[in-house]
Amino acid sequence: TAAASTLVAGQSGIINVTGADNTKAIKLPLSVAGTVIHVKNNAAANTLPVFPSTGDAINAIAANSAITMSAATQAAFFCVVAGQWYTAPLLPS
Repeated sequence: TAAASTLVAGQSGIINVTGADNTKAIKLPLSVAGTVIHVKNNAAANTLPVFPSTGDAINAIAANSAITMSAATQAAFFCVVAGQWYTAPLLPS
């Protein structure tokens, strides 16, 4: 989505999101094998949509579709093969 804040390509590390308000979102960088990004939705009561880069997918959902993180949750997004992100723990798709 155009409104999503895009993470820097190749950025590995911890992303602490404090401004989730049920409308803001983040977008993962283009998937590169070996990349791991930990995302923490630090909002006490708001969800956070996480989009893959254009053409990529997260877990078993369709390419370009977001996964929505519940309030006060965290997940590791990792790439084993280009084009596909996975989460640990596996969030519902």
